[in-house]
Amino acid sequence: MPSRAKAEYLGPMSPRFSLAVLCALVVGCGDEPSQPREVGRLTVVVNGLPANTDAAAQVTGPGNYGQLVPETRTFAELTPGPYVVMAFPVTQGATTYDPLPATQTVNVVANETQTATVTYSP
Repeated sequence: MPSRAKAEYLGPMSPRFSLAVLCALVVGCGDEPSQPREVGRLTVVVNGLPANTDAAAQVTGPGNYGQLVPETRTFAELTPGPYVVMAFPVTQGATTYDPLPATQTVNVVANETQTATVTYSP
């Protein structure tokens, strides 16, 4: 009768499986811990519009970042670099409110909060 090969158990409790997992963990871990991602914050302050009137503004920046700014708002976890705040006129009833400045560039710095202010006036 031919001899049959004995099946070897390779489940999670087997010594070979445990050794393979240990090797993978050792190889996957470097000597240096990963560095936290350097990020900053940008607060856009909107002034001068009547209550319940949204601003027409946006923020754009590195990595195709883009967000609308309907009211005063803080953007967190931003990649450091230049961000452009653009604001557009808003019409409420018969009154048009113009933004000042219409465009501004703010340099976001890691671990800091920068501020850009848009003031609307009729």
